[in-house]
Amino acid sequence: VTPIQVGLFPIRLDSLLILSLCVDGIFLADMALQFFTMYPKRSSRGIIWEDRLTRITRHYLKTWFFLDFTTLVPFDLISLASGADSLKEFKGIKVVRVLRLLKLMRIFRTSKLIHKLEVALSIPYQQMALIRFLLILILVCHWMACLWAMTLNLADSCWV
Repeated sequence: VTPIQVGLFPIRLDSLLILSLCVDGIFLADMALQFFTMYPKRSSRGIIWEDRLTRITRHYLKTWFFLDFTTLVPFDLISLASGADSLKEFKGIKVVRVLRLLKLMRIFRTSKLIHKLEVALSIPYQQMALIRFLLILILVCHWMACLWAMTLNLADSCWV
């Protein structure tokens, strides 16, 4: 799900929806793996990795589970499967689809690739921080523009 898809495109069965469902499948597999992935925790001996499944499950349920679960609900598929035109035209569905964009925040959670690139190219921290800030600023501006376009499409008299 991309911001432009949520903000501007109508809900219909096409290749973009199929691709979105495939990405949802990957996120579903990632969600299942999170129940078994160790996480670092502070202790009196420093940072240790938690390997007890009950604690890992409890930690995931308290942190990212709600966001992951809500973003995986396929509102587009539900509205298409119901076949009800009233649900397709329901403007609240577009607002709920914005919640799916929150799954993109999961990508920012890990920055191992950026760290490897920073080390390999010997980029100073200040320059890397500035580049990261500018990229995030551009991304947020893009999201805001798509959100603005979506609100214009939700209005009755639309010029977009």
